[in-house]
Amino acid sequence: HTAYRRQRQDVYKRQGMAWAELPPPSLEQHLADHTWTRARAELDAGNAEQALMTLSAFQTHVTDAPNLHALAARAHVALGDRDAAKQECATAVASDPNYTLAWFSLAELYSQDAQWSEADTAWENVQRLVPNGADADLAPRRRAEAAAYRGEAEAFETHLREAIRRGFNLTDVLASPEWRAFYADPALQDSVRKMMTVYAGPEALERLERPLRSIP
Repeated sequence: HTAYRRQRQDVYKRQGMAWAELPPPSLEQHLADHTWTRARAELDAGNAEQALMTLSAFQTHVTDAPNLHALAARAHVALGDRDAAKQECATAVASDPNYTLAWFSLAELYSQDAQWSEADTAWENVQRLVPNGADADLAPRRRAEAAAYRGEAEAFETHLREAIRRGFNLTDVLASPEWRAFYADPALQDSVRKMMTVYAGPEALERLERPLRSIP
């Protein structure tokens, strides 16, 4: 619930400034954090409707904050309203374009609903915001998958190379029905074969092909 404060801390660390030198959060931010905590507890207790009421009342009568919209998105998902969840995430990132968690949530929602163009845009922002570290390969890998679902072989290869450059091990997909489907797609087969051969080796390609050989 102190996402803003952590983000500010990271920025100041990159700028070489001590976190102790930062001013304390404003009263409004303190109240927003308190409201986030309260609504999160309500959501965790299974009362998504009450969590939305708590968030809405605060946003209407006190102030607004991107992390409140991100939490509201989770509540809408719990209630089965995915369109409202996407709108809450979109509002959060419009207010704070560097809000990684909101971009990630938006990307996942679009991917789960097979809205591949929108998913690619959201994953592109995650890729921008997470350039290194243990999860740096996730966004370009998901962008490669979005391109594959759209039948865009060139974009598929471009994003997959970036994922590999960031640490993705292509052998991790050998048991994936999704990737077998990519390989079975005539629009993608040459690209999958090439990427597998170059980055994982002929044996890996053979393992990917094996289940398809038994399909009449």
